[in-house]
Amino acid sequence: MRSRPAPATRLGKYELIERLAVGGMAEIFLARSSGIEGFEKLVVCKCILPGRAADPDFVRMFVDEARLAATLHHPNIAQAFDIGCQQGLHFFTMEYVQGADVREILQAAGPKGGVPLEQGIAIALGVASGLHYAHERTDSDGRPQGIVHRDVSPSNVLVSFDGGVKLVDFGIAKASTLGAHTQTGTTKGKVSCMSPEQCRGEAVDRRTDLFALGVLLYELTTGVRPFQGDTEYAIIRKIVDEDVTPPCELRADYPPALAAIVLRALKRTRDERYATAQEMQIDLEAFAQAQGLAVSSVELARYMHDLFGGQRPRRIDEASESFLHHDLGGGDETGESAQAPQPPARPRLQRSTLMTAAALTLVTLSGGAYWLGVQNRSPRFADAAPATARVVVPARVAVPAPAAVEHAVPVPAPPSASSRPPSVTAGAAPLAAPRRSVVRRAAGASRKRHLPTNVAAKESAPP
Repeated sequence: MRSRPAPATRLGKYELIERLAVGGMAEIFLARSSGIEGFEKLVVCKCILPGRAADPDFVRMFVDEARLAATLHHPNIAQAFDIGCQQGLHFFTMEYVQGADVREILQAAGPKGGVPLEQGIAIALGVASGLHYAHERTDSDGRPQGIVHRDVSPSNVLVSFDGGVKLVDFGIAKASTLGAHTQTGTTKGKVSCMSPEQCRGEAVDRRTDLFALGVLLYELTTGVRPFQGDTEYAIIRKIVDEDVTPPCELRADYPPALAAIVLRALKRTRDERYATAQEMQIDLEAFAQAQGLAVSSVELARYMHDLFGGQRPRRIDEASESFLHHDLGGGDETGESAQAPQPPARPRLQRSTLMTAAALTLVTLSGGAYWLGVQNRSPRFADAAPATARVVVPARVAVPAPAAVEHAVPVPAPPSASSRPPSVTAGAAPLAAPRRSVVRRAAGASRKRHLPTNVAAKESAPP
């Protein structure tokens, strides 16, 4: 098994900002691409899960999705930009759609009475347009590519805050030019949006995507999924064996013309469905025009802002999924990194604060020195001096610092030279303490300055 990559915040030239979502095959990050002269671009980075990196089938499917998406250029399909591999993990980047997917729109609109009819139709029209473009794609030689999305579901349809509709995730798309790795008898896609032929494991074509579009339109306009059950098997049985409940039975005000479009898309026999997505798109546009519905990107953008306030809904829990402590590879189920969070850095003092403190210390020391100098020259001090004039200072007894100062600069030796007055630090060793002999001579000179002449003479006479 591949070793896990080291924790990182970059994939190639892309700086990862936050994780947006996690699926069974890959995880999606919001990333930033930077260039010269301050160039920046936000993209979505889709990275294969480390647990899938050792599976060649998943890697091949992942690379096929990137290659296929890179060939599609349509306003209703999210564009792919780049592909890369770092430490054994494949990734590719694609267009960042700032908005919400249809699943989130349905959840937010539910308490407010559901999605308005014109907005549901606007979303379905965008998906139909993107699907028809993908279905009609040809290679460089003009041969049809035979693209079938096979997973047209609410979570794979994005609506931006400016009213754009984008179809994403061609991860399980079938295309003849990529080599169909899916064999007959296997099923891929979300069960609730599968067509009957998908549930039976039969070959699929573009009409399979039209059935899924009918499921999407049914839920957008009624607020209810057309096929429900307690288990996946129960849902599959309903899709294969039962006709869908007509929308008019769920909503008395449901337009019959729209019900006819939805029910045609949901026919169990594919020959009875629409032949192309464009044919279904034309019928939807004609219905909207006949009903006088305001179907436009402007109205859809206004609705998105009313619904979400211009803020992207969170797809993961911010409290437990902070990307700054997330390891690309996530050894545990939660995907959180084993790296312990670092303690917050201690705040650094500003230079101005340090200079102010030094100045206040200097002023305080200078004021104390001046006060001691005044006391040293006062008559009271001179009168008291003869009583202590005959005291002989022992050689090994330290003399207090104020007695060693001859005039008004008795500053004790500070811990650093930067806080001393210039007159003390100039030309002297910054931290050297005065020798005892120098202190005794200085103390004697200070006593001679203030004692009477006869006492001073006695002090200076030899013993």
